[in-house]
Amino acid sequence: MLRKILRRITVPVVSAIGLTGLIYLAGIITQFMNNYQLWMSDDGFSGKAVMKPPDWDRK
Repeated sequence: MLRKILRRITVPVVSAIGLTGLIYLAGIITQFMNNYQLWMSDDGFSGKAVMKPPDWDRK
């Protein structure tokens, strides 16, 4: 009886955590792919794409 109640609680919680992690990972991969395509459209290493140095004084 207690196992059924515990299973009814844990399965949705674990599923929600897993789905959240999957969506987060998909967002990271999508962001990487978009930035990579933009970088390659600017000719990557050999082209006009230049990384800006970090602005340490910015607040």
